[in-house]
Order: sequence, then C-alpha cells, then structure tokens
Amino acid sequence: MTIFIAFLQSIPDVIWSGVIASILTLSGVLISNRSNTNRLKLQLQHDSNEKAKERTATLRREVYLRTAEEFVKANAHLVSLPQLDLAKANLADGMQGFFSAAARLQLVAEPKTALLVGQLSSEYGELTFKLMSHLIPVGQSKADIQISGDLYTKAQSEVARVLAEMSKANESGKPSRQVFQALDSSFKFQQS
Repeated sequence: MTIFIAFLQSIPDVIWSGVIASILTLSGVLISNRSNTNRLKLQLQHDSNEKAKERTATLRREVYLRTAEEFVKANAHLVSLPQLDLAKANLADGMQGFFSAAARLQLVAEPKTALLVGQLSSEYGELTFKLMSHLIPVGQSKADIQISGDLYTKAQSEVARVLAEMSKANESGKPSRQVFQALDSSFKFQQS
C-alpha cells in the first residue's frame, strides 16, 4: 500500500489536474446527455400524445360529419313515409344508414355524447314504429284509391267502347232495336 501511495505521489501535478479536468468534463457531458435524453423522451411522449389526439379528432370529425349527413337523410325518409308503397318498400330501409352512423358515433364519442346518441337512436326507432302503425290506414286508403281508379278507368274505357258501338250501329243504316237496347243497358251499367 505504501508503494501505491508513493506511486501516486510521484505523478506530477499537471497530470493530476488533467485527470481531474477530464473527470469533471466527462461528468458534465454525462449529466448533459442524461438531461437531453430525458428532454427527448418527454418531447417524443408529447408528440405521440398530440398525434393520438389529432388522429382521434380527425376520426371524430369524419364520424360526426357522416352522422349529420345520415341524420338529414333519416329525417327526409321519415317525412317521405306517407308516399311510400307499403307493399313494395321496407319502411325501415331509409333508417339503416342513420342507425349505423349512430353506432359508429357511439364508439368514438365521449361517454356523455355516446349516451345521448344512444337515446336519440332509440327515439328514432320508436318513432319509426309509431309511424308504421299510423301508415297502415294510409296504405289501405291508397290501395282503395288505386283499385277505385283502376275500376273507373276500366269502366270509362268500356263506356267509350259501348258509345263507339252505338255510333257504329246508328251509322250502319240498319239500326236494330234489340242491339241498341243491349248497348244502352251496357252503357248505363258501366256509367253507374
């Protein structure tokens, strides 16, 4: 041990000052690097959080716009329900886009908004069913009108045919009382 201490004492002060300066410089660089690394980690974490927020905002914006568009379509569909033919159209088809957009909105929205969207969807579902029950008499009336209109058109074409036959019988020069009475009877029936 005394040899080691003697060895250390034999080293000139200039070398010791160089070693101490090097150790101080190295420790300063290490501290600086650790600080820079910590700052870089914080910056990367912040950037990651900001990009996640931006992606979420972009996704929400797209879903909100799509939902607003489907909301307008659903309202237009509900307004047009009385004009639809109940036998040919599924009344709920016009609402499918709205219900799927509302489901997507519930996935990306805040919890309070998702709850409100769920309530709105259920209200629209109930409204659709209520409207369907009110549309049954409207559909029956439309069917009755269609049947009456078809029968009227058919009767009118038959009246026109009978009148043409009557004119033909009169213009033939050989009017037959029996033929004319049969045509007149047919005319009165179709006219009524």
